[in-house]
Amino acid sequence: MDANSKESALLRGNYLFAGLPSEDLDGIIENASLVTVRAGEMLFNRGEPARHFFLVIEGRIELSLVSPMGDKKIIDVISSGNTFAEAIMFQNKSLFPVCACGMENSLLVRIENQKYLAALTDNAGACLALLGDVCRRLHWQLQEIENLSITNATHRLVRFLVDRLELTTPDKGLIELDLSRQVIAARLSIKPETLSRLLRRLVDEGVLQVDGRRLHVTSVDNLKQFE
Repeated sequence: MDANSKESALLRGNYLFAGLPSEDLDGIIENASLVTVRAGEMLFNRGEPARHFFLVIEGRIELSLVSPMGDKKIIDVISSGNTFAEAIMFQNKSLFPVCACGMENSLLVRIENQKYLAALTDNAGACLALLGDVCRRLHWQLQEIENLSITNATHRLVRFLVDRLELTTPDKGLIELDLSRQVIAARLSIKPETLSRLLRRLVDEGVLQVDGRRLHVTSVDNLKQFE
């Protein structure tokens, strides 16, 4: 990859790389490559050898699991500027634990695990940065487990909406959904028709006004009462 390209500049600014000595970082960039993934195209499948991790330059990547019955659970959606699959470098079994595919046409940087691990060997700061990222992801996944196992579907939906709420007045707000309802339903482990029914209930309760992917919250306090 070109060391002077915009892609390498984004990589240099990512905290996983910012603490590395310039000579080590230059070596990683030199061996990195650009990958294009079309919408709906599989980047890797669960169980495939994990020799690389990725930085999203443009677009979004969906990480998911598929049950033996064919049901899909979306684990995460990775957007521009974020990395994924880096934690697998430190596991004994270097296999991808999930599937990854393009939610839309995407451009990625593919980084070689061994090159990055070699650069970490003598750099405690970069090691701590990576450890912090893994801990944050673990904390997020524990919250997801709690949400899915303890709270009901209405609670999960309302928490999802509140996390994306932008206040326009002290008790009103706007939610811009950047994911389709099908994807949102999968992330919340409910069926799309259940999601539509729950949204309709919130509309009927006078809490929401739905305009496509724009949700107008007429009362933030009333919305939070459904949590």
